[in-house]
Amino acid sequence: MHSRAIRRGVAVLASVVVALGLAVTAAPALAAAPSDHIANDTVWKDAAGNEIKAQGGNVFTENGVWYWVGTSMDPKVGTVPTPKSINLYSSPDLENWSFVKALVTQSDDPTSIPHVTGADMTDLAVTGSKWLGRPQLIHKPGGEYVIWVEVGGGKTYRKPDGTVVSLGNGQGVFTSDTIDGSYTYQGKQFVSHRNADGTTTANTYTSGDRSVFVDGGNAYLVYVGDSLTTRNVDINVAPLDATWQNVGKPIVTRTIGGHEAPGMVKVGSTYYLFASGQHWWAGTPTSYLSGTSIATLGTSWSSVNKEPYYPVPANPSAPTDSFGTQFEQIIPVTDAQGVVRSYLYNGDRYSQWYTGTDEAPSGTGRNAWYPVTFDSAGVPTLHGATDVDVDAASGILAWNYIANGRFDQRRYDDASGANPYWTLSGTAGVQATSNPITRQQLVLGGTNTSGSATQAVSLPAGSYTLGFDYKTQGAANHASVTVTGAGATAAPIDLTAPQPTFAQRTLTFTVSGGTVTLSAAVDSVTWSQLQLDNVTLWRN
Repeated sequence: MHSRAIRRGVAVLASVVVALGLAVTAAPALAAAPSDHIANDTVWKDAAGNEIKAQGGNVFTENGVWYWVGTSMDPKVGTVPTPKSINLYSSPDLENWSFVKALVTQSDDPTSIPHVTGADMTDLAVTGSKWLGRPQLIHKPGGEYVIWVEVGGGKTYRKPDGTVVSLGNGQGVFTSDTIDGSYTYQGKQFVSHRNADGTTTANTYTSGDRSVFVDGGNAYLVYVGDSLTTRNVDINVAPLDATWQNVGKPIVTRTIGGHEAPGMVKVGSTYYLFASGQHWWAGTPTSYLSGTSIATLGTSWSSVNKEPYYPVPANPSAPTDSFGTQFEQIIPVTDAQGVVRSYLYNGDRYSQWYTGTDEAPSGTGRNAWYPVTFDSAGVPTLHGATDVDVDAASGILAWNYIANGRFDQRRYDDASGANPYWTLSGTAGVQATSNPITRQQLVLGGTNTSGSATQAVSLPAGSYTLGFDYKTQGAANHASVTVTGAGATAAPIDLTAPQPTFAQRTLTFTVSGGTVTLSAAVDSVTWSQLQLDNVTLWRN
């Protein structure tokens, strides 16, 4: 973690996005991702230096250790599907992760699948691109570790006109006596569906996205249900039996309303059901229902994408995109005594599916975790912090108030090099690339032109430090970074003098509380450019 003051305050970022594409030079040497906090918009690596691959999973803590389980999934190599696996990672602090092992791995040869024995292993075949997604690892108190995972494809239905419809997935269940031991496959089962007349048909239907919610000694499957003819018709909460290995009939069914990827969390005495939007692999809005019990969960979806708000919609039904991610989970962050102190949004960024035209986020990295706060009325807000610092002992979060401070987020629907959460004017833009691993920087100015970039940030009263990497080339009339508003005490940072290689600058200032505006600008003589990267704003 950072050696910065930890605080409980709520910050509200508000910004607007306009952008132009512009080629720039290679990433600065100072742009390496730090290892002492959660660095969003970067490629996360484990302690051995390998990329973390754990999408669609869940994070939980046990005996002072954090565990993260998720699916390793990569695009096909030509027409050959890539085997998927359920990977397990561990961490002492939610910031540094070590690869433990692959708990389950697909193979066309069931006898070669390591660590796994049990029922019909053809469900784990690679051929046919069989699905192995959204694994959820839970531990029954005093009992086994149980993995629920979408597995092995689902069913087909022949319509009256003779056409065959492929429906969703079955639910595979794996069990083990130890978290990192050998898992036994208990087989595939299907879920129940609540009919229009209120009756329920048990355990014959396929399902889509889902998660598992543990509430004390009880566990529930939270799933998107299919009918016999249509996928994704509703969202259901169904109890697991005493073994946590079989699912019963749903006790809650809610209209899907264009949502999927459901997940639940309990905050105080309130239950929340969160869900993403439906837009393939792309980042989507996150919405929620709430209630004082599972049975009383609301029926009208509310948006949690408040900060910042992106007013140019990706499509009419998706005005925000959860910072280029899909919702996966709200992680309760506990202190050393196991008391929940903070909450993190666990977001998946399926950047590996981006090809330059596909509806998938092209921002750097596969995962992004953001602070979530709940106000006195219980309304959640998602904070688009570029970096998040976790104090493992206290369970308190601090964060870099700048959204997209590395300029490495992109929107799937904008090929111009647009860069979210910054207002750009004049000659301004970022390096355009279809490679989700390539770093980007902001570039302002050009030939006889000026350019600027701003982001508005609402800050509580206090002292802050602004930092950034920069490079200035050519002959500029003026180049600077300024902080104004809310009684900010900072004098402008003059960057007019040429700086041919990337250097770091910092500025400490105080504010009386309110909205401040960070501005970077250059005014060119003949030709000049101001390049920025790694913008940070931490409370001291």
